[in-house]
Amino acid sequence: TFGRDFTYTAKPKSLSFWMKNNEGTINEGSQASGTDMYTIMVIITDGTTYSVNTKDESTFLKMDELATKPGVIAYGFIQSSDSHAEWTEETIEITYREDMKNVKPKKIVVSFTPSGYGDYFCGSTSSWMYVDDIVLNY
Repeated sequence: TFGRDFTYTAKPKSLSFWMKNNEGTINEGSQASGTDMYTIMVIITDGTTYSVNTKDESTFLKMDELATKPGVIAYGFIQSSDSHAEWTEETIEITYREDMKNVKPKKIVVSFTPSGYGDYFCGSTSSWMYVDDIVLNY
């Protein structure tokens, strides 16, 4: 289950962090091929939590659906197959939905995964990710 209580006194504009990672060639699972893809996301909700059942694809959080997903007030994400051998600073801009602008934020989800197809049990056994110094910017 994703989503933790968060006391909001202002709305964060972005999430920044340092990362290094390796995206290997997919060698597990049958959903995709080629180079693995990392996914990093931040979601701010109206109190909604999300549960993922790996046996039910309809419960997966899909990045292209965040702008219309019930309960999502704001979101941001990065998906990429790039590897970073050295520490690299990244920033994810947070987009606030116009139709949710008067809804009070109550929960936040922050997720880092080196295998973007992990929900499908698909990825590379050589993919890895380290993150440090995670900051919400206001």
